[in-house]
Amino acid sequence: MELKEKLIELRGEKGWSQDDLALKLNVTRQAVSKWERGAAVPSMENLVYIGRLYGVPLDELVNGERQCEEAPATAVAVEPESIPASRRHSPLRLMVAAILAGCVLLTMTVSVIVIWIAAFRTPEQSKNEIIWTEDMEGEKIDFSEINSMPVGPGGVLIIKDETK
Repeated sequence: MELKEKLIELRGEKGWSQDDLALKLNVTRQAVSKWERGAAVPSMENLVYIGRLYGVPLDELVNGERQCEEAPATAVAVEPESIPASRRHSPLRLMVAAILAGCVLLTMTVSVIVIWIAAFRTPEQSKNEIIWTEDMEGEKIDFSEINSMPVGPGGVLIIKDETK
């Protein structure tokens, strides 16, 4: 019996759906489906956990029928709660969680710094005074030079090139 057939048979004996098994192994339903179709093979770690969940020795799981009659005492059924916590969290999920936590921490740090600076900044003193245009100093322009410049027809200013 091939591995894919053995996986289908054992899952059927327990009455579990592909989703149920996937949840117990912390894999996707699609992964379980691929194993049962023979499109992929479970990793060694997953094979060990599958054997423990079904109470089947790894040798029997991989090679099909039992090679020799052994007492099933070597196979221990393991409830999903006893699967180590390190197995329940995939490295990709942990990496994404760490990156998100870092982003949140960075955002909080920057926010605290900006608030700290804004809180202890001395506000500029506003004079609440109105400045009238008459009080403003302006640039003094001598208009006498403008009248002495040569103007051509139509009011066009004639400029002589004195560099030649």
